[in-house]
Amino acid sequence: TQSTWGVYPLTEIARLKLAAGDRSGAKALLEEVGAVLESIVEMDSVLHSFYYLVKAEYHKQHGPAEAFCRNALLYLTCKSLDEIAAEEKTVLAFELCLAALVSDRMYTFGALLGHEVLKSLGPHDWIADLLRAIHAGNFDAFNEIKQRRAARMNTQRALVLKQELLDEK
Repeated sequence: TQSTWGVYPLTEIARLKLAAGDRSGAKALLEEVGAVLESIVEMDSVLHSFYYLVKAEYHKQHGPAEAFCRNALLYLTCKSLDEIAAEEKTVLAFELCLAALVSDRMYTFGALLGHEVLKSLGPHDWIADLLRAIHAGNFDAFNEIKQRRAARMNTQRALVLKQELLDEK
């Protein structure tokens, strides 16, 4: 429609600004695009998915972690998993799990744990197991996974830095 014709190019400019390190420029454009998209009665999956993807990337770089999760899950709502490359799905699934674990505000993970994208984790499925243990409140499973997967967990700086939060969750 007339009001949405510039949404895709503005979102692309926001993505480029983000890639160039222009955080405030990217944020301003994403806010502008978000206001336009909120006014649209019918959802356009191409416009919305691209917007949510760029917004997720913004929050992946600048936080907060729960905003990354929210926008990445909205992206996945608008985009069929069949349209996403296998490697991209694996990376996104891992990053979603990691962000959920290190978020200061996320303590339940039902929406993420129920999503098909987690089937793409492959050799990284241990991180989903960790989420499931925390979500279920299964301390024994949580501690067992931490012990068994300590080497892998220690390669993730965010998990190392948020160890106290993980234990609290």
